[in-house]
Amino acid sequence: MDAIPKREQDRAFLQEQIVEANRKIARLRSMLASCRDTLEQQELTAMLQTAQLEGDLLNNLLAGQDKVNALSLDAIIADQSRRFQQQAVRLSRGWRRGTATPAGYWEAEARRSFLTDLLRRYHAWQAGRPYYAESQTHAAAPDSSTNNTSNGKRPPTNQDTHTYMHPWFLPATLGQNGNGGEDESHDEVTRLNVLRDAILKQLSQKGFPAGHLDLIIQPDGLVIAKGYAHNRAEHDQVIEVMCSIPAIKETLIDVQIVNPANCPACAAEGASNRV
Repeated sequence: MDAIPKREQDRAFLQEQIVEANRKIARLRSMLASCRDTLEQQELTAMLQTAQLEGDLLNNLLAGQDKVNALSLDAIIADQSRRFQQQAVRLSRGWRRGTATPAGYWEAEARRSFLTDLLRRYHAWQAGRPYYAESQTHAAAPDSSTNNTSNGKRPPTNQDTHTYMHPWFLPATLGQNGNGGEDESHDEVTRLNVLRDAILKQLSQKGFPAGHLDLIIQPDGLVIAKGYAHNRAEHDQVIEVMCSIPAIKETLIDVQIVNPANCPACAAEGASNRV
């Protein structure tokens, strides 16, 4: 695989995923066409809509590979997943016990969940190893007729490290301090921003140039760092900082070493100062 340009590798991966997605869609359509049970038809229709949504995401990712200077596939997937997570958080801000789940929440959550799984599948494909889906606890929507917020299902525990928190569950990282409250589920974005600030602060303290690193941070501890360094020591500072922060579980580092005279980040900063 190493002899093939990375852009072609990424396209090959996406094309494989699209073939599988199309097979899934065709299978669900066939099952739906032969189904006579009303409840089963509703379930199959929902599954088909989800499969079509996943197929659309894959086709959009493939189309994006044709763009000049496109980001690496893993960076694009992680960034889109983060955007859908933020969208789900925004949509859930007004949720209160006994009210309907906000319109669009489940679609944003389905997109985020699929992209997070796709990123792990992509990493396994790159490494040439089988992919095994993460074990997750799927949260049920709250039952407005009772006081049970999980409709009989247990809330995620601190061991459910890859479970995305729905608005009626506390984030596991917040649940550790025992301070309950529905509004705490909206602090996930704040937590990620705090982690981002901590990374940048440590790099600044080590003398890494400001404005030279873009960070994409996922709730499950994946951090993608993409940018520029002026020498090997600065490049290694990024790795050192990433390895020193316990909240970071996995890293993808794409930091190019460039001469300051040819550094795009320095050029961008200079242009900004001239405005």
